[in-house]
Amino acid sequence: MRFNTVVEKNYDSLKMLIDEATAFDQEHVLNGLEARHYNVDEIEMLEAHVREHRGMLEKEIASLKKFAVDFNRQYATNNNQCFDTARQLFYRIRSGVAETKKLYKRFCSIRRGRGPLREGVEQRPSVFRHSMLATSLQSPRIFGLEGYDESVGRLCQEMEQFFTRLLCGLMLCRDVLQREAIIRHDFTLAKDIYDTCCQKEVSHSRGMMAILAQVKPDNDDLTLRKIRARSIQDFVCQGFHTVDRDCFQRHALIQVINEGQRNGLTEMESLLWNNNQPFVMKVRAAMAHFDALSPKGYKDGSTGRHKLSAKYVAMFMQWCNITGSGKEKQFVEDYFNKEYRGKYQCISSTSVNTAKTKYTKMEYQHFCSHLAEAIGETTNEEQRQAM
Repeated sequence: MRFNTVVEKNYDSLKMLIDEATAFDQEHVLNGLEARHYNVDEIEMLEAHVREHRGMLEKEIASLKKFAVDFNRQYATNNNQCFDTARQLFYRIRSGVAETKKLYKRFCSIRRGRGPLREGVEQRPSVFRHSMLATSLQSPRIFGLEGYDESVGRLCQEMEQFFTRLLCGLMLCRDVLQREAIIRHDFTLAKDIYDTCCQKEVSHSRGMMAILAQVKPDNDDLTLRKIRARSIQDFVCQGFHTVDRDCFQRHALIQVINEGQRNGLTEMESLLWNNNQPFVMKVRAAMAHFDALSPKGYKDGSTGRHKLSAKYVAMFMQWCNITGSGKEKQFVEDYFNKEYRGKYQCISSTSVNTAKTKYTKMEYQHFCSHLAEAIGETTNEEQRQAM
């Protein structure tokens, strides 16, 4: 008789596997070996096979541990339109589950004939109900390992280690699913993750203008979903782990732009400084007085005009908290060069990035001091020591 090894990738299957791994006992192996009449060579080959796949399982568990820590801190996920979380987790421990199915099949009793037919199709019984490893088929044994070859003892130990580690991986999967369910029913937790991830997307998004070019603020899918939701609680909780990451990134950028417009900020100012209106006002004042810092650089032979000093622009970029954010190119090309109204010729972001390492801590402190004087405020100690 042929057996069915299908395991549906859902929570019920996960719970079933956890129950089986928890109930594993070396006596189950002895019952299976007696039922299948394995010889010593076959037992040693099976032992080597289990040991090999336990190594693969260990790698999956290591990956799962990192995934378990990070996954429920993220509001949006990849492939959420194709797979639910349970399915994603099964793919992450697929080697361990596949080996479990093989082991259960290896310990099924040999039966002649075919399974029952239903509408002309043979119904194959599940290995998890008919294997001698299954907890439902166990009966007390009178004798233990004493009367068996040493290879049987080694196989029992190897399989016990395998199922112990399998249980560890399955419990990690269960914890992820349970934590996800808790967050989906707790608005405070979900909203905190939503706000944190929105801020992170705006702070670390590269190529922001290219992303925004793909969608208009009034037809962003997630924004429309937010408008149509019965409440902000429903929108935030139902959206947790059901939103695509690209969609969420666009939504986060549009949200900060819309909020910035209400505060009188331009689109680029909102994206660069995440709606920090008081600081943007300082940046605007600094831009208006930038020539007071004497930022004259080399003379452009083709135009006859002096260029801005790349070092001065680089120091200003640090003062603006842009250096190291991944937004250097947007700051220079999409903000500074467009908003600068001085007498010098603007320079490329490549020149500015090259100059980031061309000035000393003392030079930066003098720059901050002169800039503070130019815009009529005292030097900010944090800015002076930021380098």
